[in-house]
Parts: sequence; structure tokens; C-alpha cells
Amino acid sequence: MDEPLSRCGATRVLSVDGRSGSGKSYFANLLATAFGGAPVVHMDDLTPGWDGLETSVEVLLQNVLLPLSVATPVRYRTWDWHQGRWSDEPVELGVPEVLLVEGCGACARAVEHFATMSFWVEAPDEERYRRAVLRDGDAYRLHWDRWAAQEEAHYAREGTRERCTHVVDGLRDWSRESSDWP
Repeated sequence: MDEPLSRCGATRVLSVDGRSGSGKSYFANLLATAFGGAPVVHMDDLTPGWDGLETSVEVLLQNVLLPLSVATPVRYRTWDWHQGRWSDEPVELGVPEVLLVEGCGACARAVEHFATMSFWVEAPDEERYRRAVLRDGDAYRLHWDRWAAQEEAHYAREGTRERCTHVVDGLRDWSRESSDWP
């Protein structure tokens, strides 16, 4: 039996998950470009602080995926990491034909039904740490172990890597091959 075009109303959802610094955003942005500039929802924008990994999955479900599943235009607020609160201005997503969801928790069991494809991006721990600190600065060093413990618990319970439809090498330069994508 062929894979359905969509499991989320009229929207095809592609989910990209993996540990911090593995290359999820990079890979999701390449996929978004390959799909004509499809919008990307970043789980970091749905995560209410350093202890909010599990909460972000529920925020994604309630504020993005469930509305899309019934073709309701999506409006959601993002977490302001500097202010430590939800932003006042909502992001207007509408009802896109294709949507990328990327970040820790994007392929959780609670949301997997909505995705047409799911990708697990992996890279060695040392490289992930280097990338994360390069990306987010020294402030992330203080939270690395705290966040990693949440990831470890989440992924062990969820079995995410094993359930994803594709495993992606986060060290590979996918930009050279992305022109051949759909």
C-alpha cells in the first residue's frame, strides 16, 4: 500500500528530530527549500525554557498539528528565550501544503501520526556540543547537561530513532545532493 500524501488534513508534514547540535535545522531547511520554500516550525520556538522539552510536544500538537488536521489556519506564539515568556505576536502559518517540523521532540509518539515522513539526524557527541556552543554561545554551556538529560529520558522512552522512517548522517554535506530532491 502506498504512503498517503497527507496525514494532517491538506498539509504534508515532514518531521526532523535528533539530539541538540546534530544538524536538524540545517537538514530541515534543505528539505524546506526542496519543497519550494515550505515553512519550518522550530521546536525551540515551542519550548518554554530549559525544562520544557515534554511541554513543547504538547504545544506542537495543540497549536499546530491538530488545527492543521482539520484545515484550520494556524496561529501560534513562540517562546521568547530572552524574556522567559511567550511572545505577544503570533506567527501566522495558515494551512501550508507542506510543513517541516524540526527539533527535539518533533517525532514524538504523540505527534507521529501526523507526519508523512520522519527523519532522525545524528552526529557524534563532541561535534554536537561544538556546534551547539558555536550556535548559541557560552550561555548554552551552562544548560548543556540539563538539556541532554531531558533528551536522554525523552528518546529512551519514545524510541524515536527506531521509529523514524529515515536516519540522516548529520556530518554529511547534504546541500550538494538536495537539488535532486522532490
